Amino acid sequence: MKILFRRGLRRILTSLCLIAVNKHQLEIIAVGGWYGTDIAREAVFTILKRSGKKVRRIIHSPQYDWDIPLTILGINEVPTNPFAWITTLTHAIARLLFLKPNSGILVLQINSHDAGIMKYWMSFLSPSAVIVLNSHPGSLNLELLLVEKMQPDGILVLNNDNMRTKSLAQGKTEGVVYFGIKEDPVPDYYFVEEKQSFMLGHAGQVCVVEKSFPEFIYPLLTASVSLAKHFEISFDDACNALNTFEIPSDKIQTIFHRFIEEE
Repeated sequence: MKILFRRGLRRILTSLCLIAVNKHQLEIIAVGGWYGTDIAREAVFTILKRSGKKVRRIIHSPQYDWDIPLTILGINEVPTNPFAWITTLTHAIARLLFLKPNSGILVLQINSHDAGIMKYWMSFLSPSAVIVLNSHPGSLNLELLLVEKMQPDGILVLNNDNMRTKSLAQGKTEGVVYFGIKEDPVPDYYFVEEKQSFMLGHAGQVCVVEKSFPEFIYPLLTASVSLAKHFEISFDDACNALNTFEIPSDKIQTIFHRFIEEE
């Protein structure tokens, strides 16, 4: 019974998501990878929001089938029983029928930890921008699926310091941006760790962010800045937004454990 309910719910949510994305012309940013996706999601959101863009994002780390669809539909609370689901879906349908189109940017966190759920999300998602922060040996095929679902004229942001991640470009050069440590050859966006701050660089420009984090955090923040040009945000404005960005200590500890697993 639960399996039938899940299958039926998936079909309904898929149809509603496709209608919602088309009606509202949502520009979707997908932040994928093995660790740090929640930090990069919040950093991207902060940069876009402080730059005056109309943007919203998933507010938690997605774990279940319905987390991404409900976010697309603008629903933050997950129904806990069949009757609550009927009410939620009825409201979602009514909003799609009667509300005016409301375009904007939607930042989604796509964790590559469950193949079945990932493939389901990719059945209705077609992001205009994809960031792949890092990759675990067992998750590369799922991240490749995310890249393949990207819109043809979209932007792909890849970790220059991770050979598995770099391979996702598959020889493509146009629309691909690399981020990483400042080393030869220098990636499009790079970072340099300093004592109580870190420096970001791009195309001859540099800026200093007066924040200090563990070393595995800097690539995540550099990746978030790598989208700025695509959304017509200046490099300086993107960097300055990070000066207001805070990361809870418990999040850093969680990321550290996955960072060790990747290595």
